[in-house]
Amino acid sequence: MKLLTDFSALTNFSVLTDFNSLLSSGAMTNDDMKNRIHKIYAQFISDVDPDLLGDHLKQENVLSIDLWQKIIAHKGTQKDKCRAVLDFLLQIDHPSAFLVIRKALEKEKHYILKTIDKEG
Repeated sequence: MKLLTDFSALTNFSVLTDFNSLLSSGAMTNDDMKNRIHKIYAQFISDVDPDLLGDHLKQENVLSIDLWQKIIAHKGTQKDKCRAVLDFLLQIDHPSAFLVIRKALEKEKHYILKTIDKEG
């Protein structure tokens, strides 16, 4: 039992050390990304494809398929859908939703990342 406790403490220490290392190296937090996207709200909803967001948010279990469909239901344009998704995400307190968005934008090499990064 002692070995298990020691291993658990070591694992927790390792995770905490890795997390602190990420923060001190200037890695962006979910809140940082959320604030930066909020600052460029109008451009974001105009320039980002909501389906790109939806695919990644569903894949990373930020949103369920049912919830995704409810969010975008009866939304006409791409901009309306993006606004609905972003408004929803800005209201909830998901610990990684905006990091998932960043990862999706990075994967697609989306030009809006430059604007987001300038907001820091």
